[in-house]
Amino acid sequence: MTTLFAALLASLVASAAGDALLEKYFCGVYYPNNSALPPCEDVKKKVASNLVDFRVDALPTLSLGDAGKPALFFVHGWLDSAAEFAAQFGGMCYGPSARYRCVAATWQNFHPDLPKCEPPNCELSFQSTIDRLARTMQVAKLVDTTLVIHDWGSWIGYQLMWQHPELMQRAASFDIGTGGSPNTTYQGQHSLAWQTQDSAPSETSARWWEAPCVQVRMMLVLLLVLLLVLLAGLFLVLLLVLLLVLLQLLVLTPLLQCAS
Repeated sequence: MTTLFAALLASLVASAAGDALLEKYFCGVYYPNNSALPPCEDVKKKVASNLVDFRVDALPTLSLGDAGKPALFFVHGWLDSAAEFAAQFGGMCYGPSARYRCVAATWQNFHPDLPKCEPPNCELSFQSTIDRLARTMQVAKLVDTTLVIHDWGSWIGYQLMWQHPELMQRAASFDIGTGGSPNTTYQGQHSLAWQTQDSAPSETSARWWEAPCVQVRMMLVLLLVLLLVLLAGLFLVLLLVLLLVLLQLLVLTPLLQCAS
């Protein structure tokens, strides 16, 4: 109960301070510039942020549009958030003539403003995420819902569709697989990073997420191995010296005494 209260209090504090996904990432990272879409700042002003849900088992959301219109419920992939769908919000759910209502959820531990979900008080399993997404859809009171899933969100979304078919009428998946003639730039960058153990995009991501430097870690490991080898060599030298001393004391000295 104490942990639950602390989580709710932290969510309230975050809500009072604003939503970083909306204030920082929505326009600054995800919304396309120089497009036919409405100005991002105009769209952002109409987006509602829900960081607090007293049922606790739901997820934080960004939403835009009339609650009575057909819903688009978005599930992001790794390592994004609800802000990933900023362009869809602007193009499909903004303004009085918009046909849809947009609602996008953010997985646990993918929202920078909210406290970490850490076991044993908070589950991080895929099934827990599926359950939370289902609860989020129920709380949002969606109408004529299309489930829109991307990347790892597709992997989770497929299971959500199977377990809770009553929550959606159709689905659109932007999966990580290939087929037809897709743009493979994304996969190509991953392949380059794997083959060379380095790439400019991966270095940029590492700096952004403040990842530990692998090269430095490898150097430390090599230095540690070298130190262990030197210590082992020193031990062998000392052992050899000890054996020579014992040989002299136990064998050579008595032989010399006998000979004299």
